[in-house]
Amino acid sequence: MFPDVRLRRLRKGKIRNLVRETTLSVDDLVQPIFVDETIDSPVEFSSMPGIYKFPLSDVAKEAKEIAELGIPAVILFGVPAFKDAEGSSSWGKLMSSRRLSGGLRLILEMNLL
Repeated sequence: MFPDVRLRRLRKGKIRNLVRETTLSVDDLVQPIFVDETIDSPVEFSSMPGIYKFPLSDVAKEAKEIAELGIPAVILFGVPAFKDAEGSSSWGKLMSSRRLSGGLRLILEMNLL
């Protein structure tokens, strides 16, 4: 019959820790923040309940709330005021997420991706 001896070498010790399933903690989370230059108040995405686009003025407050929850990192997605075929607003000095990333790093000392 199938197996005559039950091997238990993986049930304790360091090898079990190496082959166990993935663990997930708050330290592994990254919260997205969508920044829209064209709005004045937060707007919820219809396709992603609970996720909002924030105006430039509210981003620092939102990032601070995220940091207080213990989430160690945020990723900024900027929606520029104007768009063109070359995407010139994304590499210009006035791009919203580029301006925000430096300020948030100084204020919150959190990881920005």
